[in-house]
Amino acid sequence: MFRTIFSLSVFLLTYTSFAQDELGIEISENAELIKALNSAHLIGENVEHNLSVRIYKLDNGTASAGFPSSEVSDNLLVAISAFDEEPEQNLFKIGPFLNPKVISWQVDQEYEKTFVVEHGPYDKRKALRLGVNLQSMRIIE
Repeated sequence: MFRTIFSLSVFLLTYTSFAQDELGIEISENAELIKALNSAHLIGENVEHNLSVRIYKLDNGTASAGFPSSEVSDNLLVAISAFDEEPEQNLFKIGPFLNPKVISWQVDQEYEKTFVVEHGPYDKRKALRLGVNLQSMRIIE
């Protein structure tokens, strides 16, 4: 009896350990996602216990800034996420900017933050204040 139970236990343990689904490999056809994942750079991040905001810079291609020097303009991708088992998440896109940099953060409310993006040519930098929450992003004048 012991041998039968032991043999059955070893069989079940071995079967469950090695009988997993086969791995699959797929190629993505989503050109915008491919470009974003290959060229986005994290330039700002503010993570707290209720809300996570990450800002990525995504270039618009050579000479997109409109200058003869072939400078590149960038869009910003602002990824927002709550913390939960199934968190609410959103992604916002804003731009174009020339040489954007996140220079400050402020937590306004539990689920709302503001940040300042500095942008423009090195001798004519401007600051833009943006507000974000889980459902929206806005320019603050």
